[in-house]
Amino acid sequence: MNVLRGAFFDTAKGRVAYERMRRSEAYGQYLEMSYTLKKMALNFQKSRQEQIAFWINLYNVIVIHGVIELGIRDSVKEIRNFFRRVQYQIHDGMVAWLRGRL
Repeated sequence: MNVLRGAFFDTAKGRVAYERMRRSEAYGQYLEMSYTLKKMALNFQKSRQEQIAFWINLYNVIVIHGVIELGIRDSVKEIRNFFRRVQYQIHDGMVAWLRGRL
């Protein structure tokens, strides 16, 4: 995801061009990979650090996916209850969603 963000960073505007990213082949491939989370077993993380890294990375991916799919231009505050609306289904029905204050 960081590669995508870097590839679509608009230096003139000082922000990621999510609208361009959405139409890219790379984003389509990212979406395909995100669907594999439904089949992913969560017992692959070996250490506490790996578990923390996995969940932080997943959080960032979900936020970016939500920003793109909901058409957010400037801030997640544009969408009421953003952190409750955006979620991924992971291994065997477990759902990862974002909780936070807006």
